[in-house]
Amino acid sequence: MKSLKNSLSLCFALLAAFLLSSCGDSHDKLMKDQLAWTQDVTEVLEKVASGDMSASDAAEKMQKLGEEGEDFVKRKEALNKDVDPEELKKVAEKYQDEMMEAISAMMKAMMEVQASGKMTPELQGALGNMK
Repeated sequence: MKSLKNSLSLCFALLAAFLLSSCGDSHDKLMKDQLAWTQDVTEVLEKVASGDMSASDAAEKMQKLGEEGEDFVKRKEALNKDVDPEELKKVAEKYQDEMMEAISAMMKAMMEVQASGKMTPELQGALGNMK
């Protein structure tokens, strides 16, 4: 009984820590999440180009990633309500190089999929629906 009580206490403590830490969103966190998202998109495209993933599976994955992308728009709108323009400038400058590299890698992977002939209408549609 004591073990169960200790386990429940630990679960509640971990849950509380998770909830409290996820409440504080910031432009910095949003940029990190967007970078990770861009890398995930790139990884899927690279797998299609190399033949490690079918275009159909990639389209399904892109649909899910597209939904995550919509969340970024909502987070950005919420964060921008009372934002200091200087804060935005600092965050943009901080992540500018990383974001450019990530976008370049994604575009390269997209061109490789196109060149390989694996860009199906389904995959192209899923990419087109992404925010």
